[in-house]
Amino acid sequence: MANYPQLDDQVGVWKLKDVNSAVMGGYWREGGSRFVVGGGFSPGYDNVIDFSNIASAGNAADFGDLTLAKGENGCASNFTRAIWFGGNIAASPNATNIIDYVTFSSTGNAADFGDLGAAATRSTGVSGNATRVVATEGNADTDQLMYFNPTSTGNATDFGNLSQARVYVAGMTSPTRGCFAGGFSPTLRNTIDFIEIATTGNASDFGDLVSADRKGMSTSSSTRGVYGGGLSATLTQFLTIASQGNMTQYGDLSSTRIEPATGSNSHKAVFAGGQVPGVSNIMEQFEITKGGTVTDFGDLSVARYSTAGNTNSHGGLNEGYQGTRIAPIPQGAGAGQRAIFMGGAAPAVKDTIDFMTINTDGNATDFGNSTTATVYAAGAASETRGLRLAGVNGTNVIDYVTIASTGDAQDFGDLTASRHSLGGGSNNVLAAAIGGSDVINTIDFVTIATTGDAADFGDLTVARGYHSSASDNHGGLQH
Repeated sequence: MANYPQLDDQVGVWKLKDVNSAVMGGYWREGGSRFVVGGGFSPGYDNVIDFSNIASAGNAADFGDLTLAKGENGCASNFTRAIWFGGNIAASPNATNIIDYVTFSSTGNAADFGDLGAAATRSTGVSGNATRVVATEGNADTDQLMYFNPTSTGNATDFGNLSQARVYVAGMTSPTRGCFAGGFSPTLRNTIDFIEIATTGNASDFGDLVSADRKGMSTSSSTRGVYGGGLSATLTQFLTIASQGNMTQYGDLSSTRIEPATGSNSHKAVFAGGQVPGVSNIMEQFEITKGGTVTDFGDLSVARYSTAGNTNSHGGLNEGYQGTRIAPIPQGAGAGQRAIFMGGAAPAVKDTIDFMTINTDGNATDFGNSTTATVYAAGAASETRGLRLAGVNGTNVIDYVTIASTGDAQDFGDLTASRHSLGGGSNNVLAAAIGGSDVINTIDFVTIATTGDAADFGDLTVARGYHSSASDNHGGLQH
């Protein structure tokens, strides 16, 4: 039975028509590009949280502080929150079960989320999607997996068990499956386990690392898990999360990096800090699909290792539907791929309407005809309708077309005054006709979804015509 999920997680089997409707309507969930790194050892334990934009290289800035200084902790996230749990602390008995969280969209100190089932230490591994986080407890004498819902606060609950007890485990995730790689107990391990995030239960064997290792870190896209660094290796290696099998080597970090923080979006992996063997503040990046030699990303605000990080677009949470559309997909109301051109002169005034598909090269195609030939008109649109506002020969006439289908324009109504060379602007609800010649300061508006005559919106500061104009999905800007 196919699983058609809700828009809060987008996990499962989707009908392409439904995905397309969600993307075009602007309500397909999209993660962000904020990478946060918290805690670590430099050389004492610290509570510093840094943040940077994973989409573009640059140095990290201060975000705030964890509730306590710690290292060897784990970090999980969903679209809105970053969550740190477990770790080593300076006070005896040197392990903590505390879970902290911050909100990605704002800076500030972490707040209490809840507790793990037991005091956890030594690089707790983590996987998870937008609605469930699964983590190892990170102790040498336990194989415990715990889970919690990142959208609400509270204590963690038992999920199941790893195939063997071990510490320094690295976690990676897709929206549906989590993998846990490497570790130590009482010797180095090359073991990779996997779980299905939606169901509780014990982990199963996935395959092996290229070589047994600990203190490396992992990150992922929606399809590929990446492991890098560790005790004695610079190599990066990957697996395909949806299948089972051994890791494959496909690149190198700039040096040996022990216990760095990691983050990812749908295509980029970033490794931050670590021992190299001195304590490092370097962040470096590579393309998850390609591997190869890393490039410089920037610097952390504090050099450290035994730290943990994540992003609000990890494990494919940022991808949405790619299909044949341009990437990244435009989001928000009215985000589509059809452009419409109405009227003009060549040299006679025309009633022609052409259209083209923006994400493919090629000539424009006939769409239909306006109700009257016109030039020097203005345009506006919602996600479904395109409007032509007045113009020479069009006097005060407003035409409209349905963008998704071809055909002749229909009469919408009239502006309050005849004019040409005016400005046009719109959001997904209202369209504005701004100024124009004969030189006037009038601003009219209409509701795009319903036909009818325009009403007075207000006035420009100065009467003028021959405008240029621009708008976004939230309003109009007049230039």
